[in-house]
Amino acid sequence: MAFVFVGANYVPSIWYAFQFTGATTTIAVGYIFPAAIAL
Repeated sequence: MAFVFVGANYVPSIWYAFQFTGATTTIAVGYIFPAAIAL
């Protein structure tokens, strides 16, 4: 619980985390996943 409280104070907005995970997921789905199927 303390970790969540400290993290909420240091991260200005949760959207930064969503943007980061969304960007990495898009790259994985767009490039890595089709290449893995082709192999």
